[in-house]
Amino acid sequence: MKTSTKRIRSGICVVCILTGVGVVRAVGPEPVIVVREPHGENYFEWVAQNKEQAIAKVRAILGLSGREDLPVGAKVVFLAEDNTPFLSGQVIGRPVWHVVISDWRLQLKSAPPDVEDLYARTFDVFLGAEDGHLLKIVSRWPEGVPPIAPEPGPASYTDQIRRAGVERYHGFPDEEPQIKFLDALDAVLKDGGNTLGAEQIVGQYVIRSSMGQEPRPVWAITLRDTQPFWESSFPGVGINARNHMRHIVDAQTGKWLCAGSTPQPTTLDGKPIKRDGSTESRSIQRTEKTQESAPSPSNEPSR
Repeated sequence: MKTSTKRIRSGICVVCILTGVGVVRAVGPEPVIVVREPHGENYFEWVAQNKEQAIAKVRAILGLSGREDLPVGAKVVFLAEDNTPFLSGQVIGRPVWHVVISDWRLQLKSAPPDVEDLYARTFDVFLGAEDGHLLKIVSRWPEGVPPIAPEPGPASYTDQIRRAGVERYHGFPDEEPQIKFLDALDAVLKDGGNTLGAEQIVGQYVIRSSMGQEPRPVWAITLRDTQPFWESSFPGVGINARNHMRHIVDAQTGKWLCAGSTPQPTTLDGKPIKRDGSTESRSIQRTEKTQESAPSPSNEPSR
């Protein structure tokens, strides 16, 4: 059988098409997508049975009511790889709606009038077809911008969180969030996060516990290649430990809870790395004491 291979590069996303089967690979937190026609799945049991339902659900979760001007497309895919800590096994190999939102320049309520999003972004949104769970939101890396060190795989990601001893992801919520994604991004902005200047935004809606607190639905939002903390404030902490921050926002109240630079990027042997190639194992943590316990030795930067 004659086959042909075609590669299409968009930013850092590479699409490989081989006789109707495609694999999307990218640097960073983006899942690896296997594109094929579903077979053996019962569409009638899916929460999102068609692309119109999938797009409507994604619009509602993200807070895009009234933004009919944004180009949106959707298709069913299957994920071959994903780095979600604790939960990657619930993501891989299942039918997922891949919803693409293009030319989205974020407009946040707390942004000053003269400040706008640095990019007209393309977001890849992954929605479980069977249960309607929002699995991940990832903005594509801007074209022409050198990539930073990628996030670790699921094993290292989970291990870094587990070793800190302060948080765990338990699952994906069944109910839609009371606080939409846009409002959660705004909460990060109000707390000082450079939401509109980050090269990449990664969002997940998960059930999370921390410091012995009961599990609750939160938005975990990572800003990647944002303005780094000054090295003088964190002596010896490499750029790859300072150029990203994962914020946690209560998905029921909209309250910003905490932020930290875990996970750190890793080499093939699992050791955290700096941009210059040397090892780096320290991280930066920020916690709101009124919402979560004060930093303890377990979540202080390791040395």
